[in-house]
Amino acid sequence: MTSFIKSTPKSESAKTRSHGKKRCCRFSVSIQNDTDHKLQLLATSCGMTKSEMVDTILLTTLNSPSFIEQAQYHYNKNERFLIKPIVVNTGGTQQVIYE
Repeated sequence: MTSFIKSTPKSESAKTRSHGKKRCCRFSVSIQNDTDHKLQLLATSCGMTKSEMVDTILLTTLNSPSFIEQAQYHYNKNERFLIKPIVVNTGGTQQVIYE
């Protein structure tokens, strides 16, 4: 099983978009029916909306050094743009930064 940096159980940013100083970046994605069905089942199982679930998945994967390394190993097209995820401890919590 892949180890991930622990994220919040529910994505708070999905609930608080466009409030305070947070910047909201919206984008559209087309997914296959099977993927949409799986997403709906997972979101329902976790008590989230599909948007909250996708936000949680993105937060978890983009803050997972093992996922970043695997993605780059399989899909990187330009060595100049390789990023190195680094886990740092900040005030008792772990954060991933890209170098």
